[in-house]
Amino acid sequence: MQLNALAAVAALGAIAVASPAAAAVCVLVPGAAGQLGAPVDNYTRMSSEDGGHQTSFTALISLGSSTITVGAPSVIYTGAHPHSGDTPAIRYSASGLLGSVKQQSLTSAQTTFGINTLDGTVTAIVDGQITNSSGFPQGDYTLRTVVTCS
Repeated sequence: MQLNALAAVAALGAIAVASPAAAAVCVLVPGAAGQLGAPVDNYTRMSSEDGGHQTSFTALISLGSSTITVGAPSVIYTGAHPHSGDTPAIRYSASGLLGSVKQQSLTSAQTTFGINTLDGTVTAIVDGQITNSSGFPQGDYTLRTVVTCS
């Protein structure tokens, strides 16, 4: 079971995005893929904190300011038994040269935060989880979110 929080970014490698308003250049660099642990809580929750490991991403900004958007997480299930009810969620902690930039509590929604040249390199550590009150049929589960910088 894999937490691939940066699947889209990892597939493309580093992405440079120019922001016309501030003329900033922002580059996103994915960390190693995380992993969800085996289901716990009566087989209703899998998370990177329960036997798995976190993932990360780093944002480098050259000038001005940019906005990091962390897309709403989704679940990709491949297995023999179709099911429903999976609820994906992520939390992350982002920090730069001057300290904390964003502390995001567990959410299933898209989130954003701003960074600027003074933040320097910003690294976010990402935890993910999937819950399902009916439990999880056997199969592979990928938790995915797309991170962009604009």
